[in-house]
Amino acid sequence: MAMTDRERILAYLRSLSPKAATNSEIQEATGIESHHEVYELTQELMLAGEIHGVKGEGGWLFWTGEPEALPEPIRTPRRPRRMSSYPPPVAPASTVG
Repeated sequence: MAMTDRERILAYLRSLSPKAATNSEIQEATGIESHHEVYELTQELMLAGEIHGVKGEGGWLFWTGEPEALPEPIRTPRRPRRMSSYPPPVAPASTVG
């Protein structure tokens, strides 16, 4: 009996343990055609507690068991806010005395 895509993802991540893999790496290793399907399945597996995941700047990383070093999310730098010219600045009232 053939493995389901979900089972193939689990088997692949278990074979990597304690290392982690991205959705793209999982897709390539398992032969699952749709990247979106890999994404949906890894999210389901993570919510079910069967795998661990963390989202970083380059996408998601997934693993099973305890990793050698816990992958930490990469913080996406915030773009600096541009000062808006609306409403226009108000010049202080001059006093004539």
